Amino acid sequence: MAAPIVILLLLACGFDQIAPSDRRGQPTDTGCGVEWGWSIEDSSGPCTACAAGEYYTFTGSATNTCSEEEFFQTDTSCLVESVVVRERGAGTTLFQVTGECQPDGQTWALNPDETVTEEVIAPQPVPPGEYILEIVFGDSDSSVAGSPFSSQ
Repeated sequence: MAAPIVILLLLACGFDQIAPSDRRGQPTDTGCGVEWGWSIEDSSGPCTACAAGEYYTFTGSATNTCSEEEFFQTDTSCLVESVVVRERGAGTTLFQVTGECQPDGQTWALNPDETVTEEVIAPQPVPPGEYILEIVFGDSDSSVAGSPFSSQ
């Protein structure tokens, strides 16, 4: 039997403020606009060298870096369209998780410096190894954020 896929939307509308000092992945865009970010957590907290054999929490984030309100749309109700974890080097996909999203699109409005996040729980424990994380967002460009990480 396949493990259940769990997607958590933080707060009622999926909004969660993250202070600029909190750790999150390097954004994929450095100009004014929406920065797409990522983070990984094991049972000890944020990690890039994570404990093997655990169900990690992958978080995708969108941050407005402008001094005025920014808008973007997703094709479904989810911020994160999918999370893909591949073995580094071989490129073999360990798993891909897609959300249980409603088919209706959503317009997201972000105030200056506001961040929205969405968490996805790994569908299986991650074995020891070197991996590449890709978080694919549901915006019209299918923006991607991610990075190498290890499970040890």
